[in-house]
Amino acid sequence: MSTTLETLRNEAQTLAGDPNALSQRATVYWHIYRHSNGRHTFPLLAAHGALWGAGFFAKGQMLGRALTLLSPDKSEKRTRLQEFSTAYKRINARVCVETYASYYLTARYGADAAINQGLDPDLAYALSRCHNPAPFTPNDKRALFKAFFLWEQNTLVQAAIEAAAKTLDWPLAHALAMRPAIGFRYFPTAKRLWFRNFGNKTERIQKGLAAFDIAQTIGWDHVEHALANYGRLPPATLKQPDAAFATLRRAAAIT
Repeated sequence: MSTTLETLRNEAQTLAGDPNALSQRATVYWHIYRHSNGRHTFPLLAAHGALWGAGFFAKGQMLGRALTLLSPDKSEKRTRLQEFSTAYKRINARVCVETYASYYLTARYGADAAINQGLDPDLAYALSRCHNPAPFTPNDKRALFKAFFLWEQNTLVQAAIEAAAKTLDWPLAHALAMRPAIGFRYFPTAKRLWFRNFGNKTERIQKGLAAFDIAQTIGWDHVEHALANYGRLPPATLKQPDAAFATLRRAAAIT
């Protein structure tokens, strides 16, 4: 086997960029969705998450500066907020790496070979379905999304979120950060997913499946086109996303 899971992870780490490269990761996520012919929908919703998150973190930093304007320990509080923000961006980067690596390993070699490389068996078999040329129904899309999303939340996200939360030893900012109102740009007008506690895995899973169901109902073409509505992807990327991804690969010297 010429391409190993670790090789693909190394490629993906370069493509994912540094923690702040949320728009770059959205391009990678979008590519995976397109490469799967729209079957692997998790990356498309993850692209929305990255672009929404870029705005959320920017607003959070602005709010943090305002809240600490007259605080005697404003420097320390702002540092904590920045560390918290960076920790969440690192989570996004790791998810991007594993999404790319697991997709391409199963695409090239199949589930059994991927398992032999160390990929989770349930994940490998779920992903193998999207590489199968057989018809792929809306129920199949939901099943794959749910399988991947649950694996991602259990394996990559939960412990990292718990660790990130500990870096924000500032009760007011912590309370605000853990109660976001997520509004992806493909949602109907005024629709938001309101969180009571973003650190609660059960709630994140419930909201994530709700985001999928909204997308499935509204139509995947609309979801894909709505990536333009954040104003964070370059016009050239929006016009030719595959070419934009190819440019990323060349810049990373990946052949």
